[in-house]
Amino acid sequence: MKTTLLSHALERALTRLTITPEEIVELIDNFSISLGYEDGTKKVHKIFYSFLDDSHFVAIQDEENGEIITILPVEYHNRWVIPTDLFTETMDLGLDFDFVIEERAIEETRYVKRYIIRVSLRADDGKETLVDFPIFSKDNIDLRDASNDPCIRKKIRSYLIKNFIEDKVLFVLMTDDTFNTTVKVENI
Repeated sequence: MKTTLLSHALERALTRLTITPEEIVELIDNFSISLGYEDGTKKVHKIFYSFLDDSHFVAIQDEENGEIITILPVEYHNRWVIPTDLFTETMDLGLDFDFVIEERAIEETRYVKRYIIRVSLRADDGKETLVDFPIFSKDNIDLRDASNDPCIRKKIRSYLIKNFIEDKVLFVLMTDDTFNTTVKVENI
């Protein structure tokens, strides 16, 4: 059974999420958790997390034909109380999905433009240590504006969360791959 977005779900997705409809379907199919079924129906409610949007959502899907009927922010979902641990679990799944999308983009572009994110961390002994990781972009990024770009900021945050270092950050620098320009990124 193939998952599809009905026109209503597509409208909601386009107004509530920044990822593509294809990515939404993949996220719901592979990186969501079932909350349960509506009584007497085959309509399943699935919770998922979009890192790009920094939000949880609930998709309502007809399991008989795979159609996504609608996508709701969790605040609108009043069918069941959602256990707190599911929020954490779906955030982990959302982060995994974010890395899948980034890896796919890297593979598709084969190396376009690389930027280095340099994170200064406070070590347990109080000393400073530096950690570097790359991000990739099809477009040239003006580093002066990059620190305000929500997509870049979310990539940095997801890296910090995935590596359990978000509470040790002193500051973050972003550098192009030629190291001609370096910009401090504030308030990650």
